[in-house]
Amino acid sequence: MKRSGFLSDLLKYMFQDRITFYIQLLIFQIVVYSLVIHYFIPHLEGCEISWLNSLLFVLQTMTTVGYDLETFFPADNPLTLILIIAIMITGVFTFLLLIPAVLTPHIQDIFRPAPPKSLHRNISGHVIVAGFSEISASLIKSLLLSDLMIVILEENEKTGLLAMEQFKKFKKRVRVISGRYDDDETWQSVNVSSARGVIVCEPDKNDNDKRSASIILGIRKMTDAKITAVIDDIKHKKYFSYAGADNIISPKSIAGMTISRHLLSEPEADIIFDASKNLRNQNYRKINNFVSKTDFKTPDSNSSDSKNLDNNSYSKNLESEHSDFSKKDPLKFIHMMFPEGCPAIGKTLNELELFERYNIEPVFMIDRGVFFTFEEGKDRKIRPSSIVFLIGKKSDITLFQNNVFACVEKRRSLAVMAGYDELGEVIASEFKAAGVKLNIISETENSGSESQFFIKGGFNDESVIRQAGIENAGIFIAGADDDDANIFTTLITRSLNPHIYIISRAEKPGSVEKMYRAGADYVELIPAISGHILAGFILEGIVSVLLDLPSDKKAVKIKNSAKSVMKIRRLESMTGAVIIAVGNDYDSKIRLNSEETIKEGDYIIAFGKLLPLQKLIKILSGDEKLI
Repeated sequence: MKRSGFLSDLLKYMFQDRITFYIQLLIFQIVVYSLVIHYFIPHLEGCEISWLNSLLFVLQTMTTVGYDLETFFPADNPLTLILIIAIMITGVFTFLLLIPAVLTPHIQDIFRPAPPKSLHRNISGHVIVAGFSEISASLIKSLLLSDLMIVILEENEKTGLLAMEQFKKFKKRVRVISGRYDDDETWQSVNVSSARGVIVCEPDKNDNDKRSASIILGIRKMTDAKITAVIDDIKHKKYFSYAGADNIISPKSIAGMTISRHLLSEPEADIIFDASKNLRNQNYRKINNFVSKTDFKTPDSNSSDSKNLDNNSYSKNLESEHSDFSKKDPLKFIHMMFPEGCPAIGKTLNELELFERYNIEPVFMIDRGVFFTFEEGKDRKIRPSSIVFLIGKKSDITLFQNNVFACVEKRRSLAVMAGYDELGEVIASEFKAAGVKLNIISETENSGSESQFFIKGGFNDESVIRQAGIENAGIFIAGADDDDANIFTTLITRSLNPHIYIISRAEKPGSVEKMYRAGADYVELIPAISGHILAGFILEGIVSVLLDLPSDKKAVKIKNSAKSVMKIRRLESMTGAVIIAVGNDYDSKIRLNSEETIKEGDYIIAFGKLLPLQKLIKILSGDEKLI
């Protein structure tokens, strides 16, 4: 049975603005009761009472402050007593409703938890993350693999509370401090002078590059720690070098390169790890344009090297890191995609017989965001949306690519992209270099586009999407900086072209599953890849995070520093991590049996969740308590 319209409106009003309702109710009661006392007491008790005394009597009765009843009138009539009791009960009830409604918000402001203003004890060798965002959260999840203390410095108290809530399980390792970035005392309170590294990761907003540069200028004189800047516009890179940043990354530009690489690589494979001494694959060489490692130099130097913005610095670092691996036939870890026309489409991993025919191990597969180990996914048919992760010797991987991964047709004739910012600029440039026609939809006027065709219009306007040629395109990139817009654009595109390959950009982890359900074949989560690269700067020499996988899993490379020889079976049993490869200067092994051993100096590639990997890293670092 439906409530009457009046009752529904009344209840809605009561709950929307309780304080106003309670005040109006109290005033109504005072007025009504004063009228009743003034007109009815002469008839009930035979004595007159003035308006002012009627009001005073009602107020004293409702607030229960106490009075001598004879001061106003005798109370010999039972109806008078009932009236007084009714005034007391309703008045007290209304006050009990009103007082908490008025005071509770102020009491909560006084007693609500807030991040502290400084650390309670001196620490050193810690990592300071200035600014809490999705990128920061992704970075911290990787840093938790190590034993490093992490301090989140956040200006906004509400954002700081969100950080405390998100990492409350790790409150002994992750501390949240509140303070102003432009205040030297704030940085002194987090022991910046003894920190291992500082990440300046202001949330994406207008002019955040200017703010970040100012922060770095302020703290450079206070610490020798490596400072990493997360910037919005890669064109500002050199100014951050002048300011004192050691490492500089542009998440949007990196994501643009990753998406381009994902769609344009030849063949459509991506190198995750290559143990070659002379590693200089195109992935890091190109991404390096948006990731800089610099030595601090002042802009006063006249030398062109004073800026030290060598585009190969990041790649050289990787080469050095992997210099101790097998030179003859190094281990290679890649992931592959299979466009329409590839012989592998429609076959299962079992049917491909990769290990039997090529000595390559299919480690796991991701299909539209769903993660499968080899055992879980070996009987699933490969689709254009499938990403297969393979590990094996370099020569075996090359043979497989040449024999099996020869695609009859590429989805390259036409691509459409919705959204145009720093990410879009990179994609447009890469597509032009690859000779692929790219039609761009943007809501604002842009000049200097690398695209052959530019359409001004709404991302979610079907007529605009049709005008961009979506029905004849092979690729669609949902590249707006609005997750909801990308989700809706994906729905429209999938309905207009059921066979198109859709790759979508995501800013929030919660949007990824929605984008896959909307019809995306692959989703690039910008905070994940940015956090991955940032963690690499800090964890260098501890662990290399190779992949961030769904369900909070990670794939890592760890070098064994433990003196004792350990069996694979024992390590996996003790930690819960899964070891997929072992290598050293002379050889590497995959599809390991449980009796295989790991010796000092070997490196391993493993995957698992946080706690198993933490245990594995500690054991391989030589922690005798765990061995």
